Amino acid sequence: MANETGKTLPSTGLMDLIRLICGLLRALMPNRYFLNPGLVLSDWIRDLARRRSTEGIILNFGFRRFLLVTGRDLSRHILNQSPSTNTYAAGPGKVAAVSFLAEQSLTLSHDEKWDKLRPLNEQTLSTGGSPDLQQAALFQVQVAFAQPVSSIDDIRDRMGRVMLGVVFGGAPPQLAQDIQVLFGYVQSLPRRKLLGWTQRGRRERFYGSIRQSWNEAQGTSLLARAHTFSRGGHFDEDQLLQQIPHWMFTFTGSGTDLLSRTLAMLGSRPEVAEQVRQEINAAGPLDQAISISRLNFVEACLLETCRLFPPVTRTSHVAPQGDTFDGVSIPAGLEILHYFLISLRDTSVDPSANYFEPDKWLDPGNDRRSVYPNIFLSGARACPGESLILFVCKAAIIFLYGVKNEMLSIRALTTDPLSFPFPKGTPRFRLS
Repeated sequence: MANETGKTLPSTGLMDLIRLICGLLRALMPNRYFLNPGLVLSDWIRDLARRRSTEGIILNFGFRRFLLVTGRDLSRHILNQSPSTNTYAAGPGKVAAVSFLAEQSLTLSHDEKWDKLRPLNEQTLSTGGSPDLQQAALFQVQVAFAQPVSSIDDIRDRMGRVMLGVVFGGAPPQLAQDIQVLFGYVQSLPRRKLLGWTQRGRRERFYGSIRQSWNEAQGTSLLARAHTFSRGGHFDEDQLLQQIPHWMFTFTGSGTDLLSRTLAMLGSRPEVAEQVRQEINAAGPLDQAISISRLNFVEACLLETCRLFPPVTRTSHVAPQGDTFDGVSIPAGLEILHYFLISLRDTSVDPSANYFEPDKWLDPGNDRRSVYPNIFLSGARACPGESLILFVCKAAIIFLYGVKNEMLSIRALTTDPLSFPFPKGTPRFRLS
């Protein structure tokens, strides 16, 4: 593989760059309310993928080059392999970003470190066969969402409270704010480069609080579970502590986005909302975790919303030794970009890719997972916390939508096909 040579991938040319520049200029026209470089780049990448029927394209910007993965087979080939310096590891862009907060996290590990950390994260975060964790998480959702909410900011605040209870079993509220601020720097290169130095004190305080909570961990919290599963594993304490920030941000970041967008879809589709209401009414006592586990249609709505409007749209890798796939050379050291919307909205594979169709996740004859494997990543890198965040979101929907019957509606979401990205603005909740 790494020693073989093969054909080179096609590369972007001058006309492709001109199209990108024109897109940026159009976004600056007077009738546009704002410039969104990310959206312009997204549209440009999707257009490239449509016009080039290859497994990948070299994005040549002159000063820097990337390999954009456009084919499902190449994507599967990369993601199915455990991270290693002999196969594929985290890309330099991801390493630079995540190292700002947690340089020893699972997402950056490879080889022996990955082999140790991956089972620990899976055992700690998985709700499968863990009724105590499910019941504890349900209790935290009940407490956090006991009062009505009026905005997505409220939901993010409540998910922060759920996080403090589930991850720590109770912790200083400041930690919820700290993780959002620090991850804001992880996600923004300009902010990190210009102002990252100003957050040294916050980072030190953040890890000081986490360390204290780790030493006091008990009950069914994720920290207590990690204590149990790490015994005999010869882990360094700092290495263990640096797994925790990703557990936290799953609640206040991608988990909040997924929950609020799903609520928006339900509020915008009365017929889907009625199906949800019927399933909630038939699920059983809503203070029992087993009832939440029965909400298969609600989970299907979450998965379909995640497919259409993924909270995480991209990731990056690198082949340190190079590779050859299907006769095509993967250059050593070249940053490899996975942009998931290429496959999640691919109408050549699924003509209804831009339609909201949650029922398809429940159809035994429609293997939705194989068509859309990267809702929560796939292969060796599949998200270890998928079952937990889906459980928490289902429980929250019961209280935000079922019990309190709160809902929001966005005109752009009422009919198919649905465009990307998620409609701008801050939708409000209303009590029906």
